[in-house]
Amino acid sequence: MDGRLVIIGFLGGAFADQVDLQELALKRAVVTGSTMRARTSVEKAEIANDLLKNIWPILNAGRCHPMIHSTFPLREAARAHALMESGKHVGKIVLTVN
Repeated sequence: MDGRLVIIGFLGGAFADQVDLQELALKRAVVTGSTMRARTSVEKAEIANDLLKNIWPILNAGRCHPMIHSTFPLREAARAHALMESGKHVGKIVLTVN
């Protein structure tokens, strides 16, 4: 309830196949988007500092969890990349280093 969906970048394409607008409205959700590409180096540095100050503590406290679709060992990076290119994932694809 009263959530926020933030879209950053468009790796999967700029169009959503299906969006349930009624569900968004009933949850009083706010949808917003941005991209880093058009920002200056100074703006990117400010955003990085704000993330360190405001977001990482929330993640470290376990109050918010990133959505992880799958995890691959580094040796399977090509397989992970193929999944990313397919667009059939929801959430992050993580490479682990042993």
